Order: sequence, then C-alpha cells, then structure tokens
Amino acid sequence: MRSWARRYGWARVAFGAALVAAPTPAARLWIGDLAATPEVRSPLRGLAVRDLALGLAVVWPRNNPRARREALLLCALVDAGDAVLSGAEYARTKRVGAGITALGALGAAGVALWASTRG
Repeated sequence: MRSWARRYGWARVAFGAALVAAPTPAARLWIGDLAATPEVRSPLRGLAVRDLALGLAVVWPRNNPRARREALLLCALVDAGDAVLSGAEYARTKRVGAGITALGALGAAGVALWASTRG
C-alpha cells in the first residue's frame, strides 16, 4: 500500500499547492467565469488547502499503515462528497465543467478507496 498511497498523497499535495498558487484556471472549468472574481478566489484557495492537507495526511504516517488507510478513506469520503455536489450542480446548470468535475472527483474517490485496500 505504501507506494500507491504515497503517490496518491503526493499527487494530492501537488494538486492542492497548484490550486493555492493559481485557483482561477482550474476552477474556471468547474464554475465558469465566477472563478476569476476576487470573492471566489479566496474560498477556492481554502478548498485547495483542504486538498493539500489531505495529501499530507496520507504521506505523513510513514510507519503507521492504519493511519494512512484512515487518511485514504477520508480522502475517498471527501471526494465522493465533491462528486455528489458537482453532479448536482451539473444537473441544475448543465455546465459541462461541473459534470467533468463530478466524474473526476468520483474517480479520485475510487483511487483513494482502492489505495486504502492495498497492503
């Protein structure tokens, strides 16, 4: 489990760090032109910090498989929630980006769940 879990965790850290640095480009696909407004960039950075912290929770416990597994399960839960909310946004607005985000979050939940079973 270590290898896959650590790769997943570091990928999540990188994703979160990239979104903290530049939230607008990635979020534009998800929420459209609202992503460019100052009022939205700050909450987007908050979500990015959440992803960064979740990734660190996965990579931090080097010699504690149970803690790593629990962190991966938490990631899966968070991503499943993101999938449901983005899917609902797609159903409401028919914005393709929301649908893509829902599918991406669902895939990320599946990867986290899969990685939690390895080892």
